[in-house]
Amino acid sequence: MYDSLRKGAAKSVVDQILEELVRYAIYHFNTEEELLNKFEYPGYESHKKEHETFKASIQKFLEREAKRRGISVDLLLFLKDWLIKLIIAIDRKMGVYFLKKKKENEKMKDRFLSTLQVKAQGGISLGQ
Repeated sequence: MYDSLRKGAAKSVVDQILEELVRYAIYHFNTEEELLNKFEYPGYESHKKEHETFKASIQKFLEREAKRRGISVDLLLFLKDWLIKLIIAIDRKMGVYFLKKKKENEKMKDRFLSTLQVKAQGGISLGQ
């Protein structure tokens, strides 16, 4: 988008880029919320509120931009700030949580396989 603006692209090109960005953001949010809910992420509700806040803010910007001939610096700054906040600050917390869950699952899998190995060697029975 920055390159299009720098090159003086028509407003319609910039509008298409913004529409695609919004479409992708909504897809990303929906996918992320499904995962957060599925894996019982403790910050699910607050993260979902962040998504809702972004959707409402971007909608206001888009409505305002539709009335302009060009694109505002405010919109570009909003998008930059939002991406930095979301990706660096908020999504990083999710990454830490999912890595922790992965390690817990690997430990459970290792214990389960060890139990099966003991049984296969004629050791204790899982049913007793």
